[in-house]
Amino acid sequence: MEILILKYSFNNLWDLRAWFEKLERILVSVGFVVSKSDASLFVRIKSGSTLYILVYVDDIIIIGSLSTTIEWFVQLLYDEFSLKGMGDLYYFIGIKVTRSLSGCLHLYQKKYIRDILDRCSMTNAKSVHTPMVSSSTMSKDDGERLEDPTEYRSLAGAL
Repeated sequence: MEILILKYSFNNLWDLRAWFEKLERILVSVGFVVSKSDASLFVRIKSGSTLYILVYVDDIIIIGSLSTTIEWFVQLLYDEFSLKGMGDLYYFIGIKVTRSLSGCLHLYQKKYIRDILDRCSMTNAKSVHTPMVSSSTMSKDDGERLEDPTEYRSLAGAL
């Protein structure tokens, strides 16, 4: 199994939208199906070969069972778009990706979690297995309201 990452450069949101629509048309035309659970995941299963394409903003993750199929697909993309090959996938949206000698993939979010802890000045906080009593009840009216909930929303959204 091979995993590659490609990057597309765009100038504005409209370019990105048009690029994604064109990419989707091309993927569907060569036999990809959009995942029912994630509109940015495309799957193609043909004659003993499986390809997974994950699109996140301007990044394309390509995972496939046969290197020849991946090479064909990458060439197809290069023929249609101005892409930059980033090589093997090592880091993506806060997730570190490693591969064991047996070929298994391992995903780590340690750096991402540390970055979140840094943002909220909790790097040196003492960890606990369960951060609060599980039987407690809370209400939206409990406690004092934040003057500016922006930071809280940003941290909650990062989780």
